[in-house]
Amino acid sequence: MKRVTFADMALGGWLLASPFIFGYSLSRPVTVAEVLVPGLFLVLTSAWMLASHVAPLRTSWLQAVDGLWLVIGSFVLLFSRLPGGSLNNLIVGLLVLTLTVIADGALLKQTT
Repeated sequence: MKRVTFADMALGGWLLASPFIFGYSLSRPVTVAEVLVPGLFLVLTSAWMLASHVAPLRTSWLQAVDGLWLVIGSFVLLFSRLPGGSLNNLIVGLLVLTLTVIADGALLKQTT
C-alpha cells in the first residue's frame, strides 16, 4: 500500500513541476492553478496517509476525487488551447484513478 501512496506522491510532484517544464507557467496563471492545486492536494494527501495511522481505505477516496478533478480539468485545459497540458492532466488523472482502484482492491482482499 505504501508503494501506491509513494507513486501518488510522485505523480503530485510531477504535476507541480509540469507547468514549468512545459513552459506555460507565466502566460496562463489560471491554467497553472488548474494543475498546481490538484498536484499539491495529491502530495499533501499522500503525505498525510503515510504519516497517520488512519485506515487507507477511508482516505483513498480523496485521491480518487483528485483524479476525477484532473480528468475533468484536462478538458478545461484543452479549451484553453493547451493540448500538452491537457494530455498531461488526463494521463496523470487516469493513473491516479487506476492506482486508487488497485490499492482499494488490495485492501479489500486483505480485510476479507
